[in-house]
Amino acid sequence: MEPLADERDDILGMHMGNDWIAVSTDQVGGNHYRETDIQPWDAIESWSHEDQAPFEAYLWGNAIKYIQRYRRKGRPVEDIGKAIHYLQQLEEVLDGNA
Repeated sequence: MEPLADERDDILGMHMGNDWIAVSTDQVGGNHYRETDIQPWDAIESWSHEDQAPFEAYLWGNAIKYIQRYRRKGRPVEDIGKAIHYLQQLEEVLDGNA
């Protein structure tokens, strides 16, 4: 049985000095994800499809991540381009051309 989200946060906590910080409440390299109501990985986990192959899920999840942050990191055109790139690769995988 998989742990619940709050239990998983405790299990996956990061040790920072003398304090334990749950991974889901910490962000490395800025705060462009923490500024949103929903973390990308929470959305990706919630919206994922049971029949997605691992590589398909990876491509799809990265596209969602870049779409979510495109106005928050200061390079919106670059982030949309990255999302499109992942979606193009996903399209190739789904068409059997990858």
